[in-house]
Amino acid sequence: MGTESDGTGGGLGNTCALYGISRVTPLASLQECSDGERPEAHASMAPTSGCDLAVKGDQPKNPEDGGSIMLEIRKDLLARILTKTLRPGDRINENQLSIELDVSRSLIRQALRSGELSHLVEIVHNKGAFVRKPDLTTIFDLYDVRAGLAYTAGKILARRATMEQIAELYALYEEMEARREAKDPQAYVVLNERFHATIMNFTGNQRLIEWSRIIDQELRVFLRGGTFSPSRLRASNGEHLELIKRIDAGDPEGAGQCFENHVTSGRLRALESIPKD
Repeated sequence: MGTESDGTGGGLGNTCALYGISRVTPLASLQECSDGERPEAHASMAPTSGCDLAVKGDQPKNPEDGGSIMLEIRKDLLARILTKTLRPGDRINENQLSIELDVSRSLIRQALRSGELSHLVEIVHNKGAFVRKPDLTTIFDLYDVRAGLAYTAGKILARRATMEQIAELYALYEEMEARREAKDPQAYVVLNERFHATIMNFTGNQRLIEWSRIIDQELRVFLRGGTFSPSRLRASNGEHLELIKRIDAGDPEGAGQCFENHVTSGRLRALESIPKD
């Protein structure tokens, strides 16, 4: 295929492609020069600098930095959502984020549309981006998937778990029991998330770990922030202990079924944690 010419320098198309931006933006910048001025007289209007104008401080010093910039934007947005700085139903102000993060709005939009955030953010035509609100259908669907992943993880770990891993699970159980007895539900919730993630990580199955993380992340946005009754916490940690015992006994089917039942029963506990506002 031949190289397309646009009259602004043969490297413009390639340079814009390198940085993931439209050729239209630098061309528009060139056209903004007055009739009496020659674009060559302005260093900022050189072909490669035309691309610079399209990105406001987010241009990588070398091409390999482009992915890290997008990763940092996604991490920042995700942190705001998970910590409830951006709450379900909130409109995401692209202009404000662009200023705060010192990047272009186009990169903010790309981050909002990325796979990492696609289930946490809803793009509404002509209105903008919003943090998704929870609904019972979505929550129950997520729990169905989570239960299936839990069954698989329980079976795998019952076959592979080392004595050190089992000892770590027992230690986590004891920590959760101490938080439960101290009537500290928020600390219990944090340890509970750690317990579930630890089991997944111990399987060594990277796809299982990744899918579980995505499901848990989405549920955390929808559910964290409520309260848990003492009886719910007691039941939850009792199920944790039973699961560890099945893993310790090397019972794949029993551990898989136990973990699946634990997640399924967690639906009722989850309903108590849906924010009421």
